[in-house]
Amino acid sequence: MPPRSLSPASLPSPLLATLSSITAYLGYLALKFLASPAPNSSYLLSLPYSHFVELARWSLQISPHPRALNFTEVKFSVGPHLACVGFFRLIFPGGLSSTSSHPGDTAGGLEGARTWFGRLAQAQPRWARKLGGLPALVLREGGIGGVRIIPDSFGIMEYAGFRIGEDFRRRMDGRLGTSVRRFAYSTIFRTNMSLYRRVQSCNFIQMFFHDIFENVFRTSFWMKGMMGMGLEGEIKAKAVIEEEFGLVETVLGIHKFLAEGEGGTDFGGGDLAFCALAGWLLCPAGFTNGTIAGDILFDESNFAPAYLDFKRKLILTYPRTVRHINMCYHEYRRK
Repeated sequence: MPPRSLSPASLPSPLLATLSSITAYLGYLALKFLASPAPNSSYLLSLPYSHFVELARWSLQISPHPRALNFTEVKFSVGPHLACVGFFRLIFPGGLSSTSSHPGDTAGGLEGARTWFGRLAQAQPRWARKLGGLPALVLREGGIGGVRIIPDSFGIMEYAGFRIGEDFRRRMDGRLGTSVRRFAYSTIFRTNMSLYRRVQSCNFIQMFFHDIFENVFRTSFWMKGMMGMGLEGEIKAKAVIEEEFGLVETVLGIHKFLAEGEGGTDFGGGDLAFCALAGWLLCPAGFTNGTIAGDILFDESNFAPAYLDFKRKLILTYPRTVRHINMCYHEYRRK
């Protein structure tokens, strides 16, 4: 009789559950090693400069719930994050359940590729792009197997205690957030690649592998194709950004805050999401809350004239909205 193969399907359910729990716990221990022996119960996996990570980080840092305040940020650089974050998303429950946008998404869907590598990059199935998506929050709840992932920034914001209307969430995620990402990456890649490297803000080991990925696998080359970068992409992104700023300008003409997105009397998830996702456009004082060291984001000489011209246009055209972003960062962006 031939030996019976040992596959997950052939394992008894209790044994499979035990193995899954042990694997998840080993992954949790790996995270503790990466983040130093801090006694925190949760780990925020991040690209330090990401505006979607800023949304999650800000939510956790000002959360009214003590459980959310107790976290350690584990920073990854672009390139190495694909393998590391993909591993954690695969072994922890909830890792692939994200409903948020992912690299390559734009306000018009996956569009804009003009070359074979762009079309190939965009052809990845959504689950594959989920693997490297950040942020993600790894929680340990209970015993050895009680580890799970909150897989995206809006889920993390809800966990931290901030609510947002569903329609407004879709706009922030699928329109503003993706368009800011497309515009910022495209402009910086076209004019100042050294800035892209500096904002990684990771230790020398991470940057060593970041450079290997960039030089060997040409990470930024694939990113350009996947996100439909270029002058045409920038024009489309700016149009969406201005539309969203205009809608918020109207709401703020009536209400003091966005609240859950439609306006209200108190700071809420809508204010937090909009201000965080617009951060790269204006770089207000407090953006990333010191995660990116120094004055990299606040020194205008790091940005091209086209970037600064668009920033000035937003300031002049949508004054209430810009004042609101600066006020929220000043009043509510605290550790």
